[in-house]
Amino acid sequence: MNRKTQIMNELLKSPLTFWLIWLYQHLKHRKHCRMDYLSRIEASHIGRHTRLYRDAVLKHSALEDHSYIGRGSHVQYARIGKWCSIGPNVMIGGGVHPTDQQSTHPERTGCYFRDVVIGHDVWIGQGAIILDGVTIGNGAIIGSGCVVTRNVSPFSIVGGNPMRAIRKRPIQDETWYKKIETHV
Repeated sequence: MNRKTQIMNELLKSPLTFWLIWLYQHLKHRKHCRMDYLSRIEASHIGRHTRLYRDAVLKHSALEDHSYIGRGSHVQYARIGKWCSIGPNVMIGGGVHPTDQQSTHPERTGCYFRDVVIGHDVWIGQGAIILDGVTIGNGAIIGSGCVVTRNVSPFSIVGGNPMRAIRKRPIQDETWYKKIETHV
């Protein structure tokens, strides 16, 4: 084993590991994304002027311009549009365990992921859970603690567990959403 490998193995065992990983990612993404301490980005696309608050995790996803992910939120396999606000402790895309086989354990049957698609200018409240394969339309609002199991139409306000539509947002100018797709 060469010296470089030995040093890396020692660093991985060190209590400073999380801090070093965060520092590396912070320096790597600092032009585009503001990352609070212990937030992580893994195999994801980051747009301009984005933010990940403390302990937020973004895996295998795309976070477009001017969007943020709140403290303690975990997002994986998602495409998030521009100007989105994701509150604290939100879980998006946790994976699907097969229910048609003898075992549901991922090591025996495999776990698969379906992308979650979130439109532009979506607000997701604290503690919401969004399951795999869901599409949320532009301008939608997801209430705190809501469990989203099916698609949400544009400009809808939904909440509760199970999710139910509360009302539609009164939108006067839908052209704004078309503009932000091409402009910042």
